Amino acid sequence: MNKDFIDILQKIVEDHGKEVFNDTYKFKKMLTDYTHGEYENEVRLLSKSLEAGIHNAIISTENIKLFKVSQRSKLQENFHIKRENAIWIIDVLAFLLKDDTAILNQQKAEPYIHKGKEFFDNNDLVNALDSYEKALEIIPNDPNVQYLVGLCYEMSRYTKCELSKDCNTAVEWFEKAANQQHAIAQYKLGKCYWMGDGVQNDNFKAIECYRKSAEQGYVEAQEEISMCYATGYGVPRDDDKTVEWALKAAEQGNTSSMRRLSMCYEKGWGVPLNLIKGLEWLLKAAELGDDNAVYDLCNRYYGGDKSLEKYIKTEEWLLKFALAGSSRAKFELARLYEYGNGNAQDIEKAVKWMKKAADQGHSEAKEYMQKWPYNNLFYQGATNE
Repeated sequence: MNKDFIDILQKIVEDHGKEVFNDTYKFKKMLTDYTHGEYENEVRLLSKSLEAGIHNAIISTENIKLFKVSQRSKLQENFHIKRENAIWIIDVLAFLLKDDTAILNQQKAEPYIHKGKEFFDNNDLVNALDSYEKALEIIPNDPNVQYLVGLCYEMSRYTKCELSKDCNTAVEWFEKAANQQHAIAQYKLGKCYWMGDGVQNDNFKAIECYRKSAEQGYVEAQEEISMCYATGYGVPRDDDKTVEWALKAAEQGNTSSMRRLSMCYEKGWGVPLNLIKGLEWLLKAAELGDDNAVYDLCNRYYGGDKSLEKYIKTEEWLLKFALAGSSRAKFELARLYEYGNGNAQDIEKAVKWMKKAADQGHSEAKEYMQKWPYNNLFYQGATNE
């Protein structure tokens, strides 16, 4: 978060005293005056925390460390504030009201964290780890940096860098961060238990980690736990819980969960059978670029009753997704034109779209282009719109 905004808050406290936080309405108006209408996100987050009474709780607490953990969870669960924002809010108020220096240390460590991420993005894990370790010298118990260190060790298994290839090291750091409620670290730790990477395989512990992460809103964990309930891996199969977690993930844009919801509505698993809703979720996934959804759309919608009405609608959808760049849509559109529907068969268009898919690297389309008897007839016109 912006250091200048913290400086503004310090100025307000200096001018008006700590009791300024007691009147939320007056404080918000004062913030608008001091910030000249800027920092809208910071003002919104701080206002939410004041409405929750966090400032009064900070003043009265005797153990600021334990307090931070409990209040962060409260902001996340009751006010739907993201974990990193909840941490920032608590640290800022603790600094202003209790002279807690955590936020200042965070600011000192931030350049090292930023540099570490740059090294990591360029696959320089050795220098990334060095930067994160320097950050940990300033903020030794920071769960986000602990997670980033674990990520370096995890990625070292797939590269030729000089870090230890021992999975145990990654697990140790993920566990440190997970114990401090870091949602992504909880998910990563769950993956380690699920796959037996660095720890003995334990599906029960994996599910426990996934659940903790999912309950904090981490979408990958929500999708994972939905998949487990759908398949019965690690937990008894449960259609209701499959839908519950798939819906949470789908609402955050996870297309795998959208496809699972589509199937649930189509089969009546955990929800009343509803083919229209099933189709809606499948289309949402396809619109977001999920090629598996495009495939499912062709096979589940048009694959059975090949009526002319369904042919026209499928062609409309596939053209939309193909023009948006989906190689799977181009391939499926080519097959649609190849087999056609009565008089709608169009081999020239089929070859044109098959070539477009092949040129984009679609493996099945490449195979088709090699064996198709139509290529000699229409190859020259295949690149024309």
